[in-house]
Amino acid sequence: MGYAEHEGHAEVRWIVGFGYDDAQLKEQRHPTRDDLDKVSRELPVVIVHQSGHLGAMNSKALELVGIKADTRIRRAA
Repeated sequence: MGYAEHEGHAEVRWIVGFGYDDAQLKEQRHPTRDDLDKVSRELPVVIVHQSGHLGAMNSKALELVGIKADTRIRRAA
């Protein structure tokens, strides 16, 4: 578990995981916010796929980075 301190912000501890492979998971799918909320609802959790091209966050992590249910996501052209 790592943590970071940013100017003007209190210390925030994050749970970070790297290298998951959805093909190797029992569910045969990518983890969801709800799956990661079971790990922790107090600490932000982020996991990165083995490809490095995608990942998932729990509700606390999404809150800290400012992503809400009504956040518009721009698609690449």
